[in-house]
Amino acid sequence: MNQSPLFERHFNCPVCGKQFTSMSVRSSAINVAEVESDRHIIYRGPSPLHYIIAVCPSCLYAAPFSKFEQSLPEVVGRKILAAYKNHKNLPFFGGPRDLKLSLLAFNLSIESARMKNLPSSEIAGLILCMAWIARELGHDDIEQRCLHQALESYIHAYTSESEGKLSDVQLAYIIGDIQRRTGHDQEAVVWLNQALNSKNIKAHPDIEKKARDVWSMIRRKT
Repeated sequence: MNQSPLFERHFNCPVCGKQFTSMSVRSSAINVAEVESDRHIIYRGPSPLHYIIAVCPSCLYAAPFSKFEQSLPEVVGRKILAAYKNHKNLPFFGGPRDLKLSLLAFNLSIESARMKNLPSSEIAGLILCMAWIARELGHDDIEQRCLHQALESYIHAYTSESEGKLSDVQLAYIIGDIQRRTGHDQEAVVWLNQALNSKNIKAHPDIEKKARDVWSMIRRKT
């Protein structure tokens, strides 16, 4: 008998206390086909990206499953409960997801992240993931809107945040690539050069290669 590529994860919501399950993709079912310049991974078969956001069916608190059960300040919980108390007839997030449902899950996670006042770099990462799903759907308008929002948050992280998951080299590169994807080639070159000229670039050989590749894409257009 063939094993399903999906399995159930169990969660306790830190906002309302609801217990629920959400699906994830088994590691054995993950098959990478391509990695795009902005780190979007295209899979053969089910995409883990579509399932990384857990959504509480009771209060609609949403977050990446690896962080979902982290405790929240009481004031944040009240804010989330108040924000979604009148939401009705939303789809079921606990089963298999199509792209539209995945897009909605990320939208809810971004709203929750903003209410938690997470660092700009973390919010930008969620928005960028939403852009990737919009790309998979072929919704260019949504993708571009998300890319512009992610760009704004990443730039804020680069200029104003001293700590985060991404280094200055990684931030400068992703800002440069998003600038290219939003039609700002000159700005893209500035940020790519910022990454390539960093004293820490040799610690990121993958970023160095990607930055030179993206720089070449831009040069071929001119």
